[in-house]
Amino acid sequence: MNGSTSRRHGYRRSIQTRQRIWRRLRYIRTAGIGLLLAGMVVAFALVLAAQSNAPAAGPRPGIAQGGPQWVTLTSTSPAAIQTAARQTQDFQDVLNSPQTLLGQALHHGTLGTPVLVHLYRPAPGMTDVWVIPVLETTAPGAHIVALLDFAYDARYHRIHALTFAGPFVPTDPEYGQPFPRIAPAQASALLVRTHGLKLAMGGQPELVYFSANLDAIVGPHATVKWTGGGQFPDLAIWRLPAADGHDYLAGIDSRVYTATQLPFAPAAGA
Repeated sequence: MNGSTSRRHGYRRSIQTRQRIWRRLRYIRTAGIGLLLAGMVVAFALVLAAQSNAPAAGPRPGIAQGGPQWVTLTSTSPAAIQTAARQTQDFQDVLNSPQTLLGQALHHGTLGTPVLVHLYRPAPGMTDVWVIPVLETTAPGAHIVALLDFAYDARYHRIHALTFAGPFVPTDPEYGQPFPRIAPAQASALLVRTHGLKLAMGGQPELVYFSANLDAIVGPHATVKWTGGGQFPDLAIWRLPAADGHDYLAGIDSRVYTATQLPFAPAAGA
């Protein structure tokens, strides 16, 4: 996503404390967002950025002092996840900031069906993520104008806000795109066409993201050209467990990769 003008909201929580470079590089995707915010919202962003440097909450119920604000789920039904998402402080902060474009998008839009994105090859401090599309219903044929990411603690049935991407405009790569970018049937068909392989017996496509080497793939000094996606939950890709016993990944660029081709962060791909 090098050079993307997509607007990624500044209210965020750390997925993994040691990955400070992740947080810095995500701002590259939304260069200029600060120019759109009023002074009050900038102050909010500065406070929350300071909070993101605090240690992440441990694997126990409740809210750690200075850590992420978890909201308990009553179930994993779409309605329950949407309700919990609206209860997070970050969602309310944005919703109550009508001077921002994202605040306007949340106020006038509607939340779509939450989609669970799994972490591929789990890494310490990182979680599965619920991605919730925001739909603009005033235009013909409701389309996605933002994507909201919420960390999911399956053990304690709770979520907290991670990042909000949007609102998307015609110059953004995300504008007019569905989520996920390609359908599971299309991903399976790509596996057959490119590798002559079918899914393993009982295997199903699974949406994933991975711990990426953002130093290498993002920014003006990137050393690896990566168009497959998967480095963020809202750029989820399909894991395809194939009949040959190996995983293949169908990227947002409609290419199929082996696991060894993914630009993992150091030690994350082991």
